[in-house]
Amino acid sequence: FSAGTSFLLGKFTHFNNPISGDPATSATLSLPLVFTDPVQNVNLSVIFNHHETPNDANPCAYTGGGIDNSNGCADRVKLPSLADQQFQVGDNLYKLEFTGFRPLASDTACLASDPGGSEVDTFYTKEATTNRACIYAKLTFTAPVVSVAKTAVNGTVNQGQDAAFKITVSNASSPAATGWNLTDQLPAGFSWTINPAVAGCSIDANQLLTCANLTIPAGTAQTPGKLEITVKASTKGAKCEPIVNPKATISKTGKP
Repeated sequence: FSAGTSFLLGKFTHFNNPISGDPATSATLSLPLVFTDPVQNVNLSVIFNHHETPNDANPCAYTGGGIDNSNGCADRVKLPSLADQQFQVGDNLYKLEFTGFRPLASDTACLASDPGGSEVDTFYTKEATTNRACIYAKLTFTAPVVSVAKTAVNGTVNQGQDAAFKITVSNASSPAATGWNLTDQLPAGFSWTINPAVAGCSIDANQLLTCANLTIPAGTAQTPGKLEITVKASTKGAKCEPIVNPKATISKTGKP
């Protein structure tokens, strides 16, 4: 299934029969998720809330809206909220959201993809009956918002002084952005260095700056997390002319 598209989570069956003693108030579902890129297993534990109503109550706790109380008062099952069950895979932040129950009139198979139409987050189950519903969900994710900017440290450089550029990689999202790569073809005719040194960054003989597997700290749109790379070169003996440095390029290996 694709992110953001509803898919079949499973068929839910509630055996609503008369009971004695203390009723169950919830049921816990263990939900393992397997990711292949990157490889990671995630185990969620979600709780369905159950209200066991007195069968002979008058009036019944739940009425109207197609609720069937002909065999006694219907019970209620509610879908859990997963608002607090976000999880991280790579540097993407995922959330599993239930689309809802789709009650079945008989013991038929659920469609693999959501057929659309009305779904409900509350399932009212008929007494003395096996009640079934298909449960659909969707997986959404937030990818890191990464950008790169480059500025001259000094707008004017006198002969013999150091020319310098600052490259700032920003992350306007949470969590931290990992596994990012950066390249920048620095101006020819100079011997550029990274000062201070940054792990994963180097400059080759052709003055190509390459940074691999960078991690940019988490941040927000108002206060982005930042990783700064400063390159410097002496202008001693160089001609006095503009130093043009094209844009740096940021990329990430693999899927977003």
